[in-house]
Amino acid sequence: MNHRIKVLLGDDSLNFGISCAKILEERNFHVKTTPKNGIVVLEEIHTFEPDIVVMESNMQHIDSIGIMKSVDAVKLDLPKFIVIGSYENVQSQKENLQNGAYQYLNRPFKIGELCDAVSNLAVKLRHDSAVKPAAAQNPDLEMIVTDVIHQI
Repeated sequence: MNHRIKVLLGDDSLNFGISCAKILEERNFHVKTTPKNGIVVLEEIHTFEPDIVVMESNMQHIDSIGIMKSVDAVKLDLPKFIVIGSYENVQSQKENLQNGAYQYLNRPFKIGELCDAVSNLAVKLRHDSAVKPAAAQNPDLEMIVTDVIHQI
């Protein structure tokens, strides 16, 4: 993964989304903001093709779980999701994590904490993409043996 990590922020408010986008851009991320609207976020996932999506748990039209299920239904490896909850809700946190969220952050938190979470996830994505090609070059030993047995 040699390109700039693309981040979609499902919040275009001046006091949060825009401020967070500026910090992430200073950290060399390619950032796009959208309104807190599940339909718009889902459309942008398909057009912008982000590596990471940061979104609210509860949005208009489609919530975070609905978005993650839609993305999972088309079998996309990316994006990875960081979900923001507006209050401490253990059930919502549990459901989001079970449905594909990499991390769930409860408000209140500082914008820097969210930016650190995005940076940490980006490190993981870069590491995973570096490991994946090596694994592809070294096929599973069991598969090699099976192929040899079938040839005999």
